[in-house]
Amino acid sequence: GWVQSSTDIQIKDPGYVDAGQTVLCTFTVLGTHDGPLGPFPATNKQFTLTLCEMWHFDSMGRVAGGDLYYDQVSLLLQLGLLPQPTAAP
Repeated sequence: GWVQSSTDIQIKDPGYVDAGQTVLCTFTVLGTHDGPLGPFPATNKQFTLTLCEMWHFDSMGRVAGGDLYYDQVSLLLQLGLLPQPTAAP
């Protein structure tokens, strides 16, 4: 849902690793939370998020599947939708 929650997403610093039938892509997205994110209304706060995407290909070179990994806690903290952790005493 984070893609639909930002109308100004920018992709920065893409990097690719060819691992045969899998391609790994790492990149950073920057955006403004100007639309709903699940149950959360827009906060109009900016965010920066590091992502890792994996694309899997079959023996004919067709996409067979993919995975996307990112830190949801970091996103929610940046948007003010999750309380900041307190320091240990």
